[in-house]
Amino acid sequence: MDDRCTAGDSGARQRPRRLPTLEVATSQLMVYLRDPEVSDQRVLSLLQLDVALSSTVLAVANSPFYGLPRRVDSLHQALRILGFEALRNLIYAATIQRLFRQGRICPGFDAKCLWYHASTTGAAARRLALHVGGLDPQQAFLAGLLHDIGHIVEIQMDRDAYCSVLEQRDEAWLPAEVEAFGQDHAALGAEALRLWRFPDWSVELVAGHHAPVAATRPDAALLRVCQLADSLSGSLPGSFERDLAPEALGACAAALGIAESRLDTLRAQVLLECPPI
Repeated sequence: MDDRCTAGDSGARQRPRRLPTLEVATSQLMVYLRDPEVSDQRVLSLLQLDVALSSTVLAVANSPFYGLPRRVDSLHQALRILGFEALRNLIYAATIQRLFRQGRICPGFDAKCLWYHASTTGAAARRLALHVGGLDPQQAFLAGLLHDIGHIVEIQMDRDAYCSVLEQRDEAWLPAEVEAFGQDHAALGAEALRLWRFPDWSVELVAGHHAPVAATRPDAALLRVCQLADSLSGSLPGSFERDLAPEALGACAAALGIAESRLDTLRAQVLLECPPI
């Protein structure tokens, strides 16, 4: 993965900011995924040129996180079973999964904790979307997978600074990010997704996943599902919980019409799908 230098104000610390960029072949595929006129066969032909990404797409499709009722053995089968929009989301999900392969970040902390949090947030969001109704479960899965991508961006920008931020807890976490990187992980994640040509809805959702949800937002239900799934995942053993806001859990559940008693059942279902690492 390459780095891209961008100018930025980092508050108390002035530094060049380096946003990670995708590999060239993946970037070209992202361009086609944004084209409303592109054919599904054209996307498949481009995807098949990237053997590693194709394998990751199938791995995500067959993971317990994604929740498909039957095994998918080829990209053509995925297209036939899921349809083009779901395959598009799978490609986005597989692209993100590859970014989480960072290994050991600091003493006692590994990127697999971030990946487990992203995956279980996605799994919880998919289940919540099915419960709430009116939402695409696979889009909700992708939203959960993407929400904390800003942490990976920060690691790519400055691993030592990220390790220093990692020592902070609760309300000190987000200000420490701004001090170190000029923005918090929500803003940096949204900026990176925009650079990588991810869908506009994902950019807006990642940017707002720690903010209060205005009822007038077109994506209010999806954002609440993502926030609730984030809180549920953060309470699981082995997950990443430093930016967890437990006080928001009840409010999100109430806004979605979900009884808090139902949340323990959802936690148990996600743990069954995704055992702790």
